[in-house]
Amino acid sequence: MSDFVDSSVIVEAFDQDGLAHARCFALLNRPGRATASHCLAEVFSALTGKRHFQPSDAHLIISQVAEEAKLIDLRSREILAVIKSAQARGIRGALLYDSLIARAAKLANASTTWTLNKGHFDIVSEGAAVKIP
Repeated sequence: MSDFVDSSVIVEAFDQDGLAHARCFALLNRPGRATASHCLAEVFSALTGKRHFQPSDAHLIISQVAEEAKLIDLRSREILAVIKSAQARGIRGALLYDSLIARAAKLANASTTWTLNKGHFDIVSEGAAVKIP
């Protein structure tokens, strides 16, 4: 079993002005952590959007995370299964993206999903404990 981090933890780990920066950075540096491959795109979007990082800096951060973390890829059949489950459960909007991350955590056999969006993951978690750093 491993720690699984979502994109909010990765973003906060590299934003020195973030309230949970130190805790997220320490968590991100633990050995054996995993994340969803598509979280890397979310991190790029968040860093270069509201956080105003330069794209080149965001790319360096993402490259470092990709090198050090176990990346979990979702296949098309897994994505379709998550969408089917979401419609059956009445999940709407952007919560679907957290559902995809929760499925990746399940595939990683994660014991804990670390996120700054605990309320979302309490709804969509597929077995992993949900914790805030």
